[in-house]
Amino acid sequence: MTRAKPSAVQAAARYIETRPRSIAEVRVHLGRKGYDDDAIDVAIARLQEVELLDDASFARLWVDNRQTHHPRGSAALRNELYRKGIDRAIIDATLSDTALLGDPATQAMSLGRAALRKYANAPDRATFWRRLGGYLQRRGFTFEVVEPVLTTLWSELEQSRDRDQNDDLSAET
Repeated sequence: MTRAKPSAVQAAARYIETRPRSIAEVRVHLGRKGYDDDAIDVAIARLQEVELLDDASFARLWVDNRQTHHPRGSAALRNELYRKGIDRAIIDATLSDTALLGDPATQAMSLGRAALRKYANAPDRATFWRRLGGYLQRRGFTFEVVEPVLTTLWSELEQSRDRDQNDDLSAET
């Protein structure tokens, strides 16, 4: 006995139960499940009507979640939202909300401090800047945000090395 194929609305509702989705994600999912374009359009319209599918809400939720758990700069967030199929106008509106994004300098510093141990053994300043700077820029922070973070962390690292060296000399005498 074969089971009847669920309606596109039911399939879409199940898909968005696990986590919020963008309209484009739902459209692709239903297409892969074999629903025709008309059924997909009806399902999306119905879910929008009952406010279960909303790209603006999805974008805000996505950015908030990313900033809480895996901070990213606005460039990386813009790219992620674009890949999720969010319209550029919605992306721009979401990323213009400074309360949602937080302070990029603070986020970059926090992320830099968390990764500092991995880059602390850099043999010189240029290598440290290249490695940690690349790490922060790959996470979407601009060089204008990254530069002061690198300067501060390199200075702290040098001071720490000097203290360790002085402690070693004191222990020898």
